Amino acid sequence: MDVDEPGGDDRRLCVVGAGVRGTILLDRLRALLDPVGGAPASAAQGLTVDLVDPHRPGPGRIWRTDQSPHLVMNTRADATTVFTGPESTVCGPADPPAPTLYEWARLAAGAPLPEPRRSALAEVADRLDPGCLGTAAPEAAGLRPWDFASRALFGRYLAWALADVIARLPPGVRVAHHARRVVDVRAARGAERARVLLDDGTALPADAVILALGWHLGTSGRGGAGRAGTGRLVPADSPVDQDLDRIAPGAPIALKGLGMSFFDTLILLTQGRGGSFTADGAGGLVYRRGGGEPLVYAGSRRGLPFRAQPELRGPWAGPGLPHTRRAIAALPPAEADLSAAVLPALRRDAALAYYTTLARVSPGAFAEDRGALLGQLAAPDAPDQGALRDAVARAVPRAADRLDLAAAERPVPDVRSLAAYRAWATRYLTDDLREAERGPDSPLKAALACYGAVRPLLPAAAGDGRLTARSYDADLLPFLRLAGAVCGVPPAFRVRQLLALLRADVVRLLPPGMRVETADGRAAVWSDAVPGSRVAVDAVVEAHLPPPGLGGGTGTPLDALCARGEARPHRVGGLARPGLDVAAATGAVVRADGSPHRRLFAVGLPVESLRIFTIVAPVARTDSAVLREADACARAALTRCRSGAGGLGNSRALPAT
Repeated sequence: MDVDEPGGDDRRLCVVGAGVRGTILLDRLRALLDPVGGAPASAAQGLTVDLVDPHRPGPGRIWRTDQSPHLVMNTRADATTVFTGPESTVCGPADPPAPTLYEWARLAAGAPLPEPRRSALAEVADRLDPGCLGTAAPEAAGLRPWDFASRALFGRYLAWALADVIARLPPGVRVAHHARRVVDVRAARGAERARVLLDDGTALPADAVILALGWHLGTSGRGGAGRAGTGRLVPADSPVDQDLDRIAPGAPIALKGLGMSFFDTLILLTQGRGGSFTADGAGGLVYRRGGGEPLVYAGSRRGLPFRAQPELRGPWAGPGLPHTRRAIAALPPAEADLSAAVLPALRRDAALAYYTTLARVSPGAFAEDRGALLGQLAAPDAPDQGALRDAVARAVPRAADRLDLAAAERPVPDVRSLAAYRAWATRYLTDDLREAERGPDSPLKAALACYGAVRPLLPAAAGDGRLTARSYDADLLPFLRLAGAVCGVPPAFRVRQLLALLRADVVRLLPPGMRVETADGRAAVWSDAVPGSRVAVDAVVEAHLPPPGLGGGTGTPLDALCARGEARPHRVGGLARPGLDVAAATGAVVRADGSPHRRLFAVGLPVESLRIFTIVAPVARTDSAVLREADACARAALTRCRSGAGGLGNSRALPAT
């Protein structure tokens, strides 16, 4: 059935997905429609925005507020936002001051904020109801800028943000939430309107549709539940949605993947089952069993958990990446090569960050004037590598004080036995934690932070088909995997907990080259690197998420659109990638024949392979590509809703960071 078929003066915009990006999109729509920002008063009249998401708008599925308090974010509280700040180069009007997650939590809890932010956010504080914190009130009251908030607290922030945005929409705009799943979008060429088909048979008419979809891992909206009939395999999904109840206490199981999902799943199976961590008096932790935990064999292709983030007790500017920025600016508009032009410049920036930090915290490591070496590293022109190695050897005589990026990128030695590997891995994790505890005083963490800091710059270097197909596959994709592993993703306390679980023999690491077999009702895991390492397990949990992008046959509207030629995969060198192809300037979905849709747009995870590194929420006080993408798409969709009339300006290609 069709719903609310509007009259001739009414317009409808449908946003599919009401999580982080749905919230950001609605806020950009608010800004673009605001008469104070210059929009004509008629721009908002008669506009209905349909938000379609089976979960609560704002938190969505991933950040819902009823999940375990043991699960935390991997971005610090004062670096997390969904609002557009003055640093953003969006085309739309500038916004009034809006709170980060940390600032919102403090304001909602009635805790003080330092000036000038307290005065700047006084109007926001007046709009806050302490009841929005719910059971997270104690956490909010004690939150510090550098803390990692619980995922549930971030969900409450998102719920408040969306409600606040809706309350500040101009008169004449109506927002309706439909707690259903979208199964298809019909937007045929020449049709007067698109029709958004929901899983209850409802059809929503729309002048424009924005797909702001998240991870697609199952047909039911719960990836594990959608594919529960897979024997001893627990499929990939958000850890809180995986079917972990089937895992019996004491049972041997395997976790496949050692990234952020690994840490989340592990904590649900240990602390989430009654275990506890207590201080050991020497800066570490002791794990006390709760009785419900399994015996966990953990491994991955690389064989090592992600490195820990530096521990901070104040602001840290992070690396500036001068060489990398120059290299990206000098790239040709097409057929660019990441390994030849950008990655060498990144490694120079890493060396500059390392030795600058070393000079500050350990000046005695230098045998001669450190200014000469730092000057060589900072010079715009790339130095001769042999001459630079000689200069480093003269300036820093002890090899242990020098940067070894090759060892940092691929630290695993030759593996001869399980026992030897586990002893080495424990030392490696202990050393990395020690570096993380040094915070901004760790030269190694300063160098590896460059690998994380470059990721927001990669859309300018690799997005919109700029790379050669060879460089996309051989350089970009491996680098993204490497950067996630080495730059520091889990909070340091997660690595501290992992070490306690290793000592308690709750977790046993497998060497690199993890293999999994699930057949005939049995399961086993082993490492290619160590003969005889095979072990039988009761279940294998995929503790990782696949690359974001198209639905892959899981029943999303993207599958139906591609099947009809109304959308197509992004291609590099003629080969299809996981992501959706969209127009660079507007986010308009591109049909199979290469023509852009007039009514259908997409942002976020479905276009990851084209946009590059879109999987994070906006980072406060940066020119976030997520915000720029949402602003451009919202502008184009509003223009379509106005049947091509002017008044909102023209969209343009997204500017480089």
